[in-house]
Amino acid sequence: MQHLVTRIDRLNVSAEITDWPALLSKTADDLSQIGRTETEFMTISLKLLVESETDKFVGQAILILTLSYGLLLILGGIVLLVHFWLAWWLSLLIAGAMATSASIPLRKVISFL
Repeated sequence: MQHLVTRIDRLNVSAEITDWPALLSKTADDLSQIGRTETEFMTISLKLLVESETDKFVGQAILILTLSYGLLLILGGIVLLVHFWLAWWLSLLIAGAMATSASIPLRKVISFL
């Protein structure tokens, strides 16, 4: 112990700590500040994760809706072609093909999200 005291004295550092309650209070305050900061970082990370997953889900829902709509129009066009031979079957077929082909680039865009 004597060796430690002389070494501290050589470094011009006071070896006496008289205010233990203040030191413990400061330590507890520092630890609580670290905990608050880590909690804020975790909250921000979770918020960004939820936002990105929500965007991905919405994009996939739009993709599925567009594909379903396009396939329904194509099916309607084929049914009208076979059964009625009306002039507007071609417009339904074209609309279905356009909706389906529009969903292909949309799928590529969503895969980058």
